[in-house]
Amino acid sequence: LGGGTMLGAVRHGGMIPWDDDMDVMMLREDYDKFLSVVNDEISDGMFFQSSETDSQYHSIFTKIRLDGTRFVTSFSRHFPEMHQGIFIDIFVHDHTSNNKYMQKLHVFKTLFARSMVFHKWEQTPMHFYGKLKLICKFATKYINNHSFKKLEKIQDKTVRKYNKKNTKYLYDGTGEHLRHGAFPAEWLDDVEYMDFNGVKLPVPKNYDEYLKYSYGDYENWITASLRKAGHDIVDVDFGDYQLK
Repeated sequence: LGGGTMLGAVRHGGMIPWDDDMDVMMLREDYDKFLSVVNDEISDGMFFQSSETDSQYHSIFTKIRLDGTRFVTSFSRHFPEMHQGIFIDIFVHDHTSNNKYMQKLHVFKTLFARSMVFHKWEQTPMHFYGKLKLICKFATKYINNHSFKKLEKIQDKTVRKYNKKNTKYLYDGTGEHLRHGAFPAEWLDDVEYMDFNGVKLPVPKNYDEYLKYSYGDYENWITASLRKAGHDIVDVDFGDYQLK
């Protein structure tokens, strides 16, 4: 389990009551094995979504979608031909440098590469959090003159930069905690099984360290007024899975 789903398992014994999706995470070497079999092994009625299987989809992380359902957000509604079923997010952890300065540089390059892909997808000028305006001006021209395939190749090469060096650190290159930087690779060496809504599922044995890295003081619940779903949902349809 990864992200908020791991947090839910540890803190709630299942889904966080106000969460609206599920997250799993893999090491890159495991993810590459997963990619080699997913299209043959995936259950009927499910769809593995990546930029290669869905031409309208360009997130750096992939999803498994449930056919016959609908989960439309204020962003995704602009891509009506994209598969928009209820989903599980799949995030990948890659190696980063052992050097702190190079770790920060790797994070910056990853943020920039991800931003280029996203702005092409959103069809908006590159602005990179309001910074580097001159560079963003040139980046916008580059984005407009190159294909998604080219930009995603740059993005993929960036996140994989240190994998062959087998360093002692990982980072959340495909996830929302990228800005938190590096964490020790040994945190993900071993797993234990934890109850998640009555099912035993794997989390890192070092889940406490990992969750503090991701969320800080994760054991304390946030104020009720701040509890909200992670997506700006405009339409949901459970199809044949609708409770009756």
